[in-house]
Amino acid sequence: MRIKTLAAVGTILTPRQTFHHLAESPPGRGLAPIIALGSAWAFLSLMLALQGHRPSGPIATPFKAESYYFFQALFLPFLIFGLWCFLSWTTGFLARSVAGGAYSLFDNPTSSLNNVLGYAYGVPLLLSLVLPDLLILWTLGFERLSEIMLYYAPLTVLWMVVLCTLGVRVVYGLSWVRSLTAAMGGLLVQALLGAIWIR
Repeated sequence: MRIKTLAAVGTILTPRQTFHHLAESPPGRGLAPIIALGSAWAFLSLMLALQGHRPSGPIATPFKAESYYFFQALFLPFLIFGLWCFLSWTTGFLARSVAGGAYSLFDNPTSSLNNVLGYAYGVPLLLSLVLPDLLILWTLGFERLSEIMLYYAPLTVLWMVVLCTLGVRVVYGLSWVRSLTAAMGGLLVQALLGAIWIR
């Protein structure tokens, strides 16, 4: 637990050094922030369900609006894990595609990238989106949530892009432009998939 906490703090304070350490770590090290993110988001969804709220936008899934947040609380931990997998696979594929003959700096690039992106993806979403959502829901109410989210949600996206770009650069040693291309492609794929289910 202490190592995972240090990695989360390092993602905020010293991301480059932390990502180097994560890339050299055993497979599965990047799972902890994904579990924490999925659990916190599921808890937020459960709070919305218990308060009787419904999604404001259209629903592209078979669940009814009045019970959507309840079902979202059930499937979100699995969905977040799946989105992380898609993010890692797509980003790795794009990184190799734009590498121009270069390859990973580490023996197991798939594991290295999974570990790094677990924190580059999970920490920003947890700390600057889901936890603020919970705080606003408890203190100011659901009515203010969408209004205030407009201020911190873009910062969350920017933080994720920066960290994921840095993560690709650490694992594959690419230029900033190529790392950004791979990271943006992976983030776009997971965002499109997530947008179908997450409300």
